[in-house]
Amino acid sequence: MRRLVNYVPPSLPNLKLPPVSVIICARNEAHHLPIHLPKILSQDYPNYEVIVVNDRSTDQSLAILQNLAQQHSHLKIINIQTTHNQLKGKKNALDQGINNATHNYLLMTDADCYPASNQWIQQMVRNFSEEKKIILGYGPYLVKNSFLNKCIQYETFQTAINYLSFATISKPYMGVGRNLAYVKSLYKKGAGFESHKELLSGDDDLFINQFASTRNTTIEISPQSFCYSIPPMSWRAWYRQKRRHLTTGSHYKREYQFYLALLSLSHFGFYVSLIALLVLGYSGTMIIIVYLFKIGIQLFYARFLSKKLNLTNILPYTPLLDFLMIVYYVIFFPYLFTCKSIPWK
Repeated sequence: MRRLVNYVPPSLPNLKLPPVSVIICARNEAHHLPIHLPKILSQDYPNYEVIVVNDRSTDQSLAILQNLAQQHSHLKIINIQTTHNQLKGKKNALDQGINNATHNYLLMTDADCYPASNQWIQQMVRNFSEEKKIILGYGPYLVKNSFLNKCIQYETFQTAINYLSFATISKPYMGVGRNLAYVKSLYKKGAGFESHKELLSGDDDLFINQFASTRNTTIEISPQSFCYSIPPMSWRAWYRQKRRHLTTGSHYKREYQFYLALLSLSHFGFYVSLIALLVLGYSGTMIIIVYLFKIGIQLFYARFLSKKLNLTNILPYTPLLDFLMIVYYVIFFPYLFTCKSIPWK
C-alpha cells in the first residue's frame, strides 16, 4: 500500500505513439452507446480504431452503431447473431474483437463506460515498451447520492488498492475489463482464454492472473486515464454482479488465493475479535483504543489513496463501511469456491 501511496507515473520518453485497437463488447447497450461511444471515438490520438462487438443484441444497438460508423471511419462493427464458439459469453465476443483487431496494441473497456478525458488512450498506451506488455488501469464507478453507491464505491476502492498495490510490488494478479490494455501477440501466444473457456467470467482477472508477470506488467493511475462506469442501481443488481465476478476466485493461482484469503480473514477477524472481547467482558476502553489505532492507520493511507483515485467523498464514511465489509464477506464468501457461471448480460 505504501508503494501505491508514493507511486508516481514514470517519466517516459516521448516515443512515437503506436497504433491502437480499442475493443468494446456490447449486448443490448442501445441506451449507453450513443452517450459513451462518441467520447471514445473522439480521443486525441493519431492512429486508432474502435471495434465494437455487438453480441446478439435484441435492441437498437446495431442500428445505433451503423449510424455512428457513417460519421466515424475508424469505427468497426462486428455483429454476432449466433455463437458456436467454445468460448462462452463475453469471452467469445472479446475473442472475435481481438482476432479482428488491425493493431497489436489493444485497449479494452465496456459499452457502459466512458473515459475521463480525450487523453485516455494516450495515457494508457504510453506505458507500453519492449518489456511492458500489460497495463492495468483504474475503472471507478460514477458517484451517486445513495448509501448503496457508497458501499459500491468503497468495495471498488478496496479492490483497486489491492490489485494496484500488488502490481507495484511485482505481484500482479488481476485487472478490470473496464480499463485494461495488453498486446495481441501475448494473447495469441498464450492461447487467449483457452485455459478457462468453460467459465463465463474471467476475461479480465483470470487472463491477467495467468499471463501477468513481474516484468511484463505496470499500472496507470493518472486521472486522465480513468474510465468511469455506470454503477448498479439496486442491491439485487450489485449482488448479481459481484456474484459473477467472485466465481473466478477459485481459479486464481494458489499464491494469490492465499494472499487474498489472508487479507480478507485479517479484516474479518479483526472485527470478530473485537466483538468477542466485548462479549467476554474485556475493558471497553482497551477495545476502543485498539479500534481507533487500526482505523487511524487506515484513514491515514486512505486519505492519500482516495486523492490519487479521485474518491475523497467516501472518506467520512470509512469507519462504517469498513465495518460493514464483514457482512460483505459473509454473503459472498461461498462464491469464492463455486464454479457456477452467471451470464454477463
